[in-house]
Amino acid sequence: MSQIRYIAALLRLNLKSQMMQPRRYFWMALAMFLQNCVFFVMWPILMAKVQHIQGWDLSDIFKIFGVGAFAIGLNNLVADGSGMIAQKVLDGDLDTYLARPRHVLPQLALTQSNPSGLGDVLWGLMMLGLSGLSLEQWPGALLIGVCAAFIFQASVIAFQSLIFFLDVGGYFADQLEMVLLCLTTVPQHTQSLGMKFLMFSAVPAGFLALLPVEILRGHWEWLPVMVLAAACYMALAVWVFYLGLRRYTSAAGFMSRTG
Repeated sequence: MSQIRYIAALLRLNLKSQMMQPRRYFWMALAMFLQNCVFFVMWPILMAKVQHIQGWDLSDIFKIFGVGAFAIGLNNLVADGSGMIAQKVLDGDLDTYLARPRHVLPQLALTQSNPSGLGDVLWGLMMLGLSGLSLEQWPGALLIGVCAAFIFQASVIAFQSLIFFLDVGGYFADQLEMVLLCLTTVPQHTQSLGMKFLMFSAVPAGFLALLPVEILRGHWEWLPVMVLAAACYMALAVWVFYLGLRRYTSAAGFMSRTG
């Protein structure tokens, strides 16, 4: 229970620090919202010509981008620090967190926020609204979005934790994250069987787009699978991070070993 209160306190301080500059916060969120609109504009034009992509129509494309943007935005808004784990290891900043009495991972993830995440969240909600969801479907859709956010956060933590095991720079984790983002924003049911296996395992884009869309199309019996996947991926990511952390002694010792 104390750990939950601690996480809540981190979130509260994180968001409070961002709101100290409300004008900057607003403009960054608005910029991301408009950027998403520009990026998405090709899809209505394309779907007006082809109508369907193997059974998926424009409303399904709205669902893909809605769930994806909501999940990614929620992560950037409250837990953007997880994307800096590898860089903090390389810069030696991790030692500061190790000296504190609390668990390292919540401090790393929840003490940095990206205001552009608010733009993603709002844009994702707008996309879900345009997809034609009924009022009764909205609670399930929000649950799916939160589960997708946990899966995306778990992926970022796992990718960033590779720095403990592989002699790679911080950009390697960023590249893996970009692969995940790219796979999330395409109709995945057109992929080969091998690619689908990859997208439901090591690079879980299938849980960020394909499965959420199928659930929102009416296959609500798959919702428990989504919830279970979120719990399993997060547990695996936490385990990988702390397993890697055991290999880390200090910045000097770690850099001499990897170098």
